[in-house]
Amino acid sequence: MKKTVIFCALLTTTFFLLPTISPARDYNAKTGRFMTMDTFEGSQEQPLSLNKYLYCRADPVQGTDPDGHDDIDIGSLLTSMSIDTSINAWHQVAVPTSVLFGGVGPDVTKPLKMTLDDVAKTYTSAPKATQDKASHNMVKPWTYYNENAWDIEPLFSIGRGAHLSLGGTEGSGVGARTVQYSHQGGSLNAYWAGAVNYALWGQMFRLSKDAHPHDPMYDLSVAESLAHGYKFVGSFVNGSSPTEEKSAYQFIRMGYNGTDPSSVALPFLRPNPKNIATPMVYEWHWLGLQ
Repeated sequence: MKKTVIFCALLTTTFFLLPTISPARDYNAKTGRFMTMDTFEGSQEQPLSLNKYLYCRADPVQGTDPDGHDDIDIGSLLTSMSIDTSINAWHQVAVPTSVLFGGVGPDVTKPLKMTLDDVAKTYTSAPKATQDKASHNMVKPWTYYNENAWDIEPLFSIGRGAHLSLGGTEGSGVGARTVQYSHQGGSLNAYWAGAVNYALWGQMFRLSKDAHPHDPMYDLSVAESLAHGYKFVGSFVNGSSPTEEKSAYQFIRMGYNGTDPSSVALPFLRPNPKNIATPMVYEWHWLGLQ
């Protein structure tokens, strides 16, 4: 037993004292030095590499020199590998965007405009008593919460999660309950259908304000305040969110004074210009007018 211990001790000592064999030159593990000069000239940007006897620029923890000529910086290698992996992973995510995030709903730009125009035409051609009744109903709390009291039917239905054809391909995945819209010939964007539906709400308040210019009941602030009440309740009913509520405000303003709602477009959904809704007037509701 004693002889075995002595033998192992001698073997260990020999391992550290004798040079190890490198493909290019001998290396002494105990001293951390090569026993012959390096054939690699070194780099002016890395002064330690100019020393012909150092192993890995005196940093064997962060470096390795498998061939005895030029060391490899493990830290830089791992960083590079990490970057490459991240880039490759990003490409893998970026390519199948439609698979991961789902397809966006159809472009409703034309039918939305035609529908709002139809609302304006119907209101302005109605008798004064009908206009007054329809406008007054909007600000009555008990009527406001009636389902389908003031809606563009297809957008309302999609916003509630129903599958209703608009003449294009409905959204899927994260793109479910969405449609596309382009403001006055601008870039095409994706929005929640339940928010786009509020363009009608803004349009109705605008028409009512024009018909009753001195009545503060039809100011934009009132339209937004009432919409907040409905979207707050709707968040518990049909999965609306604060983001969708903000989008609804933008479409209220679009219907009220023609502002651009693109600031609330959904950035994670890539527009699909080939997915176009059927140009038609959608069915719409305005309590007291229809």
